[in-house]
Amino acid sequence: MRSNPCMDKVYIGDSRVLTTLCYPRIEPDCVRRRVSALEAHGIQYICPDGRSILPALHGGGSLRVLGKGHLSVVVKALLDNEIVALKIRRTDSKKPSLIGEAHLQEKASIAGVAPKLYMYERDFIVMEYVEGEPLVHYFGKSMLTTRHLREILEAAWILDTIGILHRELTRPHYHVYFKDFSFKALILDYDSAILGTCGSLNKVASWIIRSLIGFRKENIEEIVRLLSRYRRESCSRELYEEISSIILASVSKSIG
Repeated sequence: MRSNPCMDKVYIGDSRVLTTLCYPRIEPDCVRRRVSALEAHGIQYICPDGRSILPALHGGGSLRVLGKGHLSVVVKALLDNEIVALKIRRTDSKKPSLIGEAHLQEKASIAGVAPKLYMYERDFIVMEYVEGEPLVHYFGKSMLTTRHLREILEAAWILDTIGILHRELTRPHYHVYFKDFSFKALILDYDSAILGTCGSLNKVASWIIRSLIGFRKENIEEIVRLLSRYRRESCSRELYEEISSIILASVSKSIG
């Protein structure tokens, strides 16, 4: 956890937080239940910070958040006066619980490619707050290097070695963060991930081929052939290294 740089903390029972805790339907039972659960786990304050803004709804207030998806909202929060990321299940989520997602993230965290988990239950996941920038920041500003790509490819391969298929890596822009503004890639958001198969590397490799220049027709054909073997042969390290080598060599002149 990181020391507290939260300059404008807001109590979780404050009207400005109601929208966030029970987005998008603010109901008294939901508010009481979630405030009580968070306080029992030592979380009393939210830090209104992030790129997204939740609008004021039904008597709640608008609040800046780290992210908003179809299934959850993510905010900065304080746990024992330290900054954490708090994922909150949306009240209209198709998934009845975040526990399955938390189990997969915990497995990935132990392998070193996901934020650490501190606690979780049906409606919440409390995890490490990752200081850094998402992949889209580097890609959009032409700051992406072969070292960044190498780290992403390796993180995806590690997911494959532990049997996690992260299905959102076909568009990894906001699902990959570089921790502490370094080259260390962490993969976030396991709500659509599944256990028991490999293929995360295939998704990242496909995105790189689609998004970056430098690939000759014969390079692409060879990568596709190797990726097919890679899945059939249980995602072997040897094939991963061969695939990674071809990809990085192909784009090295265009991105450095």
